Amino acid sequence: MNEVSSHEHQKLMEVNTVKIQEETFAFSMHSKTILTEIEGRGNSEQSTPKSGLNATLTGLDLKRDYDQGERNFSQIDLAQENLVWMDLSGVNLSQANLQQAKLSAATLKGAKLREANLQGANLRAVDLKNADLCGANLQGADLKRADLINTNLSGADLSGANLTDVIFEKVNLREANLRGANLQGLDLSEADLTGADLSEANLNGARLQEAQLSQANLSGLDMTHLNLSGANLRQANLSEAQLSQAQLYGTDLRGANLDEAILDQAKLAGAKLPQP
Repeated sequence: MNEVSSHEHQKLMEVNTVKIQEETFAFSMHSKTILTEIEGRGNSEQSTPKSGLNATLTGLDLKRDYDQGERNFSQIDLAQENLVWMDLSGVNLSQANLQQAKLSAATLKGAKLREANLQGANLRAVDLKNADLCGANLQGADLKRADLINTNLSGADLSGANLTDVIFEKVNLREANLRGANLQGLDLSEADLTGADLSEANLNGARLQEAQLSQANLSGLDMTHLNLSGANLRQANLSEAQLSQAQLYGTDLRGANLDEAILDQAKLAGAKLPQP
């Protein structure tokens, strides 16, 4: 009797042991599954793409990744993000969406912003020395006091932009759209404005000595008293332009359209005039 009881007790112990092992295994597998899911979510959060169409970053994400050595943020979406005062020298933001972004006082020296969308962006006092903004959309952007020394803005759209007190030294504005832009009092001497559209722009008090303005659209502009000495205006459109008392010493006007332009008391000594 005691032997039977002992045998049954042993079998019962074995069954319980198996159940405990099964439950332990099941719990272990469940825990591993949960841990894997948590790690997966963590990795997903940490692996935000740094470039690529429609990839999105916050301003703080961008600065963190930049400080860790990342430089390529092309095609990233940073619309309306706050990048004020950030130093992003040498960053690649080509084709990035920076519409209405806040970039005032930011440092973007040598940055690549080719074909970037900066429409309506706040770029006050931004440092864009040696930056490449070829083909960028800067419609309505606020560039007051921006540093654009040796900046490439060829083909850029600056229509309606606020360019008050901008530093434009040796800037490339070939074929840029400056229609209706406020260029009052700016120093555009030696600037390359070949083929640029300056129609309806405000050039009051601007300095354009030795500027490259060949094939530029200057039709209907008020350039009274402007200093255009040594400027290249070959094949420029100056129809209906107001050039009264303008300084045109040594200016190249060959092939320019001067239909109905007003040149009363303009200083033309040494100028190369269109052939009749």
